[in-house]
Amino acid sequence: TYIVQEGDFAVDIAARFNITVQDLMETNAIRNPSLIFVGQQLLIPYQLGVETDVTLLVAPSGRDTNDCGTDLVPCQTINGALSVADGFPEIRLASGVYEEPLIFDRDVALVGNGIENTILTGDFTGTVLTVNPDVSVTLLGMTITGGNAEFGGGILNYGEINVQNVRVSGNAADLVGGGIANLGSFIGNYVEFRDNYAPFYPDIYSALDAGFLAGDGMAFVQENNIPPPRPDIEGQINIGALVEVTTTDGDG
Repeated sequence: TYIVQEGDFAVDIAARFNITVQDLMETNAIRNPSLIFVGQQLLIPYQLGVETDVTLLVAPSGRDTNDCGTDLVPCQTINGALSVADGFPEIRLASGVYEEPLIFDRDVALVGNGIENTILTGDFTGTVLTVNPDVSVTLLGMTITGGNAEFGGGILNYGEINVQNVRVSGNAADLVGGGIANLGSFIGNYVEFRDNYAPFYPDIYSALDAGFLAGDGMAFVQENNIPPPRPDIEGQINIGALVEVTTTDGDG
């Protein structure tokens, strides 16, 4: 879902989510695309851009003893859905708060119900979401918050991650990358950073040898006047460029 903001036009919303205005109108029974209003909640017919093998449903009201195959029998947790998934799963998350450690060692696509509705939190006990090497993860339509770690409080990526229409807020790290630490390959479109903390690179840190690609709605600033932290001998972390990422809706 998407909540219409001041200054939004249907054509801009459609472009943001890589859909047509006609798709947006049909999904939301809109007859005139000029008659959308601030605060209106729109359903977005999303496009993952990857081909998955199975679709599973997760909701706070579900049970992990279910097969997760329909809205009537969802799993309760993301890890519960992963335990019954065959192949490359698309896991659709209903509105709610999901507090569980997520360490992905297999390819997965997580689809939330919008940044205001689907919340993944670490409850400040560790990284919210870790992507292991040689693993591909797609995130769409959710908020990542409440992470706290040495680096990569919200997301710690060693593999490949594609982040679309995601808010990363209220995460912290002791060293770098309060919001995201990227040590693999990162693709982002309309990623909103808010109130993340780290002594260096509070929103997003990307190592020198990591892959980093930004799409629509993202801006980059490299700062050279901030002294780098001392090298972490044990973790052997490269110090990359400071990257500040904002969106048309975010505050930086």
